[in-house]
Amino acid sequence: MTELEAYLLLSLPGIGWQRSIKLLLHFGSAQNVFLANHHDWKIIPGLGEQVCNSLKSLKKAQPQVEKKWELLDRYQINYLRHGTQEYPKPLSFCINAPLLFFIMEPLDLKNEKLSAL
Repeated sequence: MTELEAYLLLSLPGIGWQRSIKLLLHFGSAQNVFLANHHDWKIIPGLGEQVCNSLKSLKKAQPQVEKKWELLDRYQINYLRHGTQEYPKPLSFCINAPLLFFIMEPLDLKNEKLSAL
């Protein structure tokens, strides 16, 4: 599983932004989240039994992820991952900033102002 595939899995229903961030901070990467098991997830404060069961079921969502991957590739869509240097810094301060920021063209946002709607 690639890092992008793991992030796409985290974006599926049942795992929201806050839980994704909590999981990523604890495990260090999305791939490590999915390499972990039920016991590993359960020891994280704030993740209950239902969320741990959701994570188990998300591992089976690989076909959905492959379809998304094909679309991104077909339309030459790139992405910037939250927490990387390339990710728009002003956007990273938003409470609901996306884990992945999809773009079709290179961005130069160093001197641009962003506004949220």
